[in-house]
Amino acid sequence: MVHFIYGRTGSGKSSFIYEKASATPRGKHIYVIVPDREAVIAENLFAKADNAGDIDVVTFSRLCNFVFRKYGGICENYISRGAKTVMMYNTFRAVSDMLLSYKGVPGGDVSTAKKLVAMRSELHKNAVSPHALSSAVKDVPDETGKKISDFSFIFSAFDAELSSRFEDPDGMIEKMNKKLSENDFFEGADVYIDSFTSFSKEQIKTLKMVMRGADEVCIALPYIPYEDESIPCFSSVFNTDKKLRAAASDVKAEIGEDVFLAAGKRAENTELSFLSSNLYSEPDGVIAVYNDETGHIRIIGASDAFAESEAVCLDICKKIRGGARYRDFGIIVRNISEYTGIIDAMMRKYSIPYFISSRTDIKERAFIKYIMSALYIAERGFLRDLVISYIKTDFAGIDADEINLFENYVRKWSINGSRFSDEYDWNMNPDGYREFLTEEGAEKLIKLSEIRKKVIRPLVLLKEELSGIHSVRYYCEKIYSFAVNSGAPEKIKNDGTEAERRGERMLSEEMGQLFSVFCDLLDALVSASGDTEVGIGEFIALFSLVISETDIGKIPTSLDEVTVFEVSAGGMHDIKTAYIMGAYDGGFPAGVSDDGLFSEKEIELLSSCGIEIFSDMQTRLCDEMYFFYSAVCSASKDVIISYPYFTLSGEKTALSTGALEIKRIFPHIKEERFEDTEKTDLLERPGASFEYVTEKEGPVCRALKDYYSSKEEYSDKLLYITLPLSAEKCRLSKESAEELFPKDIKTSYSKLERYTLCGFSYFCEYELRLKDSAPAKFESLNKGNLIHKILEITAKYAVDFPDATDEELSLKIKSVCREYTESLFRENYDDISVRISRLTDYISRACEKFVFGIRDEFRESRFTPKDFELIIGKTGDVSPLSLENENGGVALSGKIDRVDAYDDGSGKIYIRVADYKTGNKRFELKNIEAGLDLQMLLYLFSVCENGKKRYGGEVIPAGVMYVSINTSPENVNMGEVSEKKESCKNSGLFLDDDNVLRAMEPSLSGRFIPVKESKNGKKSGNLFAAEQFEELKNAVVSSVMAASDSLRNGVADARPNKEEDPCRYCKMHAVCRIKNTTLKGR
Repeated sequence: MVHFIYGRTGSGKSSFIYEKASATPRGKHIYVIVPDREAVIAENLFAKADNAGDIDVVTFSRLCNFVFRKYGGICENYISRGAKTVMMYNTFRAVSDMLLSYKGVPGGDVSTAKKLVAMRSELHKNAVSPHALSSAVKDVPDETGKKISDFSFIFSAFDAELSSRFEDPDGMIEKMNKKLSENDFFEGADVYIDSFTSFSKEQIKTLKMVMRGADEVCIALPYIPYEDESIPCFSSVFNTDKKLRAAASDVKAEIGEDVFLAAGKRAENTELSFLSSNLYSEPDGVIAVYNDETGHIRIIGASDAFAESEAVCLDICKKIRGGARYRDFGIIVRNISEYTGIIDAMMRKYSIPYFISSRTDIKERAFIKYIMSALYIAERGFLRDLVISYIKTDFAGIDADEINLFENYVRKWSINGSRFSDEYDWNMNPDGYREFLTEEGAEKLIKLSEIRKKVIRPLVLLKEELSGIHSVRYYCEKIYSFAVNSGAPEKIKNDGTEAERRGERMLSEEMGQLFSVFCDLLDALVSASGDTEVGIGEFIALFSLVISETDIGKIPTSLDEVTVFEVSAGGMHDIKTAYIMGAYDGGFPAGVSDDGLFSEKEIELLSSCGIEIFSDMQTRLCDEMYFFYSAVCSASKDVIISYPYFTLSGEKTALSTGALEIKRIFPHIKEERFEDTEKTDLLERPGASFEYVTEKEGPVCRALKDYYSSKEEYSDKLLYITLPLSAEKCRLSKESAEELFPKDIKTSYSKLERYTLCGFSYFCEYELRLKDSAPAKFESLNKGNLIHKILEITAKYAVDFPDATDEELSLKIKSVCREYTESLFRENYDDISVRISRLTDYISRACEKFVFGIRDEFRESRFTPKDFELIIGKTGDVSPLSLENENGGVALSGKIDRVDAYDDGSGKIYIRVADYKTGNKRFELKNIEAGLDLQMLLYLFSVCENGKKRYGGEVIPAGVMYVSINTSPENVNMGEVSEKKESCKNSGLFLDDDNVLRAMEPSLSGRFIPVKESKNGKKSGNLFAAEQFEELKNAVVSSVMAASDSLRNGVADARPNKEEDPCRYCKMHAVCRIKNTTLKGR
């Protein structure tokens, strides 16, 4: 006797079956057949029955095991899903040249192989053999006929290969049906079939034998005949009903009285009962409308998936405060991948325990990325991005600090390819192009050498082992050894333990399975293709293919947690409140597309030939409507439908057709905007509400701050979160300032200059010691250092040997240039790149003009260079200027490029300080007044105050001069340096004393110093009298002491003391993030 039980979703069909089965007298064997997704739930339900010992809850695959265990066949060697896909990949490649329609498809097309496996599974389930496909060719047009012929040929070859070595799980039901046809397996038993909407042809054959042999058969279907059969969303169920009744007729099974269950039994209120009964229903063309106000069905719109997820989490928290349990809630989505990393992150933010009812894709796990990176390196070589990806998996045996050090060095010096693995040491300065390697830099190089060996050596060995052609088995063995030798099993175990300690039980469970799954993956490759000889590239393709077909199952880790469902996976039971997320047009219900191997027209042609293995587009659209219907009818108390106004790709959305249908039958539903929620209503859970303490005003903000400041785990966070990310005014704490800057400050002239220009930039670079991670470049700083080195040596040479020829000076310049460049690059000059050598050659030629000029100048001048690179400092050549006020003193140190002196014969020594500058640096008095460009004057006044002993007389300030050297070619390949004599571009401030000025340049023609005398005897230029120099000294000292007081007070304002584009070249601009780059003044 066959009974059909009809009722819409939530009408109590499963409960009816349970009551009927559990009321059966003991001793009567009962089978309950359910889909895979419902098995665990059904087992838990029927375990409560008094006759639970007589009840077996089975899926079709589990039923196969029951039958095979009784009649034989349980120990067959079944091929895994991954191995099957690899075998199809190999088969497709092997026969591709013999195909008609698919001859041009690349043999290594992984996606085609996966589609072919899916098609072959459908053929098996629907009892369509390759021969049946081939027979259909004569009845269809040429192009479609060619495709069918190709598939028939591919599947025949595939089946032959597979059957010679394995049993196919897709053929299990066919094999079971043969056993059932020969035996009375169901004799004397009752069979209940629940939660299905459709069956394959092979499953229908199984059910025929159930109907033929069992005493009583009850089949539950989720619709009401006559009422729902014309409604599109129930079309698949209606077709299934017809097939089942035809099957009963075929075996002459008696059909008993049908059972009809009223909709809405699950619902606890009239709204959800009305929804279950009337959604998509239009009896006689009349639309039922719920005219009362609604409170149990809501629609919420949010800006994007993140805001939508937050809206859901907030609502759950509020209901929990009202007495609900987490297990009362279910979040239902159409495609879980759209919300992975969003909804789970938001639930962690709100401290909501959750379980995502889907399998984990193992290719996202760090260990699998580690193995894939190693394989890609073995195939493609040591490409920089591959090596960095490899170390960042955290499986390379180095810690986080070592990863950062290694990555920064590799990126700074653009290390790539063989430079990772060759025998040459890495000796480039970790700080970039610098003349000298600091002690810290030397220690970093030693550490980098150790890291390099640890990271690269195993990869070099693996690359050597995997080069050439080998069997798939060989590759798998080497990869397994690589993983074991690297300590991966132990690390995975430790990571799982750590996840358990953090309370991430789901992740801990996954980590516990990961290495075992990896081994199964390798076994699948070997079983499917172990003796096949391939190169590394093809092995990677096979390995990736198996990974794409491998995942990790999960089980709930708590009895009280929110479950996230993908609607097509089912399992949505005992939900009081359902959140239907992503209900935008094309999202849920999902849009359908023609992305299979057959077009819509070709599916219709096949159907006309009797081959019905694919759902047409209309059927899939109807199925999507049913998915939405089953989701919104899964709750017993509340349904909250939500959607984002914009997708993650930025596309504007609209409410889905399913949600619009609900609004049509519930006209009083008003769509809520999450963005309109009051701030106070967003305060849920300490971790999530913490971000609202940044609100500046109001009693709620003050109350939050008081609460968090009293909690030890939040007090430090509160301190830091209230600090602005970007602020012009910055100040160190008193304690920090006192620790950094004692009463007597020791600093350099250049550091003080940097602080005067921008306090924030100074603190970032010199106190925090932030490093620029940009690739090392031979920039203006390095050009300037090279020029200084050339001039330091060759200018002194030109002065010492005033009769030196141009050729002799040129040779000296080239020699200095080569030596300095070699010290920067830490390699021979001949090995340096052509671009750099051309640039340094250009600089050396440009310096020739300058050195020749120095030689010519001091042939005429009565000033004589006395010192080059003179050290100013407590332990230097000359003590610094005495700087002190009531707050403390300042001891400055620095290096003067050149000190020129003139002895007038009266015991007075006039001192001129020269500073070499590339470009067109100008000395301007307005900068002095602003506290800038003090360095040269501080040098001058230091020498004048403390240089008597060194220079042998009363030292008088004669002036300061920026000596300009133009070495900024726009193109280093430009050719020769111009030989034209240029007018003086030097700049400075000089003593207004005719004797002193003519000692510098007798003619005062402006060739050597920027002072000219006109025909009427008037001099032009920056000229100060002696008493003005004294006033200038006092002003400079005052500026320095003001800056030192600011340092002691911890002032670190991001307010550049410069008018024009002050932040353009600042490397700390990314840290301060001040948008206004025209700030001036402290």
